[in-house]
Amino acid sequence: MNPLIAVLNDPSPNIRAFAVVALGNIKDSRAVEPLIAVLKQPNVAVNGVQSDAFTIMPEHGPQIRFEDSGLRGRAINSLGQIKDPRAVDSLVAALTDQNANVRENAGGALGEIKDTRAVEPLIAAIKDTKTGCAAVAALGEINDTRAINP
Repeated sequence: MNPLIAVLNDPSPNIRAFAVVALGNIKDSRAVEPLIAVLKQPNVAVNGVQSDAFTIMPEHGPQIRFEDSGLRGRAINSLGQIKDPRAVDSLVAALTDQNANVRENAGGALGEIKDTRAVEPLIAAIKDTKTGCAAVAALGEINDTRAINP
């Protein structure tokens, strides 16, 4: 477990992404806090390449900063697999992420965890065209009657 957690700070986005997925597959609660930290990490493009999508952007210099939304999405999925309630607050915050896929992944992960603290934020997320389906599905998984009226 510790070697995987250590490589969450590796300079290679590929290695970080594989470590995030591996930690989710292991489903050990010791990975929750390190995975939450991944949600807050920005990524720096190197030589004009966005590390998550590997999109070549020759018109931009290497100082351009990109949010690593793919890595955040993978971290969210792993947190959903681990199903530890300590991740709820960070996942609720991710429901308002700028990236629609991150928001959708957060809804799905909250449904996996099934913590009732997520009900109200998920009800609010129903209005989001991208997150709405995941929010509705998560509310069904949580099975809280507060979701009936919305």
